[in-house]
Amino acid sequence: MKVQESIAGSPATGRRGTSNADSSQEERASAEPGEVYSSENPIETAQEAEWLHFPSSQDNMEDCSSVIQGEHQKRPVRRSMTSQTSIGLKKMRSLVAATKTLRRKCSRLKEMNSNLHSQLEKLKKDFFEMKALAEANGALTLQEMLDENDKKAEFLKEQLQCLREKNHRWKEVTIRQAIMWQAKSPCGYEMLRRSGCLTLPSRMTLKRYIGYCTGAVVSSLMKQRLHTESTHLSEREKMGSLIVDEMSLKQALTYEKKGDKVHGLVEMGGLEKEVGIQNELATHLLAFVFVGLSTHYTLPVGYYFTQSVKGDHLHQLTLEVIKSIEEAGFQVVRLVADNHASNKKMFTMLGNGRMMPVVPHPMDMNRRLFLSFDHCHILKNLRNQMLSTKRVLFNNGHYYSPTYLRKLLDITEKQSSFKLVRNLTQKHVYPTNFEKLSVKRAVEVFSPQACIRKGVNPFSVSVTHSQILCIPCRHHNA
Repeated sequence: MKVQESIAGSPATGRRGTSNADSSQEERASAEPGEVYSSENPIETAQEAEWLHFPSSQDNMEDCSSVIQGEHQKRPVRRSMTSQTSIGLKKMRSLVAATKTLRRKCSRLKEMNSNLHSQLEKLKKDFFEMKALAEANGALTLQEMLDENDKKAEFLKEQLQCLREKNHRWKEVTIRQAIMWQAKSPCGYEMLRRSGCLTLPSRMTLKRYIGYCTGAVVSSLMKQRLHTESTHLSEREKMGSLIVDEMSLKQALTYEKKGDKVHGLVEMGGLEKEVGIQNELATHLLAFVFVGLSTHYTLPVGYYFTQSVKGDHLHQLTLEVIKSIEEAGFQVVRLVADNHASNKKMFTMLGNGRMMPVVPHPMDMNRRLFLSFDHCHILKNLRNQMLSTKRVLFNNGHYYSPTYLRKLLDITEKQSSFKLVRNLTQKHVYPTNFEKLSVKRAVEVFSPQACIRKGVNPFSVSVTHSQILCIPCRHHNA
């Protein structure tokens, strides 16, 4: 029959078809009943579809009925083989497209990896160059000092930041240091700023931090600081001394645009209106400073601009300052001032008309207030009086004479082989008004090496060189 021959095929084809059919039959036999079989090979699927859908005729149907029935009984029923074949081809196309996409992604990733590798090599090269440059410029040393919180390193770091930033925000430590520099020498501070060697805060910046005189005896900011400081101290550490001092000022008027005020006039907390000097230029600055006795701390309490404060006005201002300090939690145990006439009158008023070292405390009558003159001012006044007159001072068995000191200086200047007295110069014997403010020179004038030697009459106006040179100096013998 033609149909049987076509099914069997040629010998070669028949063998291949038989082997394929046998393998297909084994797979179909392994499939469970009711399961739809689908071959993974699209070519085999197409051949099987062609074998199932061969052209039928009336003559061939009868001869092949047994074969077809036997094949259908052995294998499960197939469902839409053409659609399964089309689905397999679509899946292959999608897999091929996905493979191409992955290849493109891999290519891009390789290119990115190559670029990153080249950038890494460049960064390594730059790092080693910068490290060598930093070692040459001392940047590593600066960083080590910064880790140790070194003040010089912090200042240099801020100066480097000022080179990059136009409007720099200053640190609190720098502002504090600049305020002290500017207070020490305003002209020197401005000269250093204008030279360009250092970048420092301007004078107006410092004024915003310092502020202006408000006219109050003790400002609100000072009261807040007193209350804050008192919370960190014990009862014993709160005891201290109130120092009253006055210094000369240059007469000038300054207009504050922000507050619309004129500064430079006399401001004494309202007392200037009672005296009638509110429109006068201030010539002095009266300051009150509170210092600890058992613990070292210094707190500025109040300051005002005065012209020539009298003793009764000073007494009133001092009582107001003591009251503010006591209300903040501190205890004023001692009051210290120089031996100016107004200060002596204030001490007399505190002692009820008598100059006494200890008086009842004005804030608590059960306590005592110690009054003392500043020993530095007393020592400078003694030196000034001795040099301006021909008086001879006696202290603890030693005599001091201005004539004797001048002779010692004259001999020392004429011969330069050695010094008769250490630290004896023109500034000690012939001081100017500014040099008279030095306490150290006053102490050196009254040193044991500068006293009159034994064998020399201290009350003799004329002291010869031989009398001075014939007696060995105790300082050099020591």
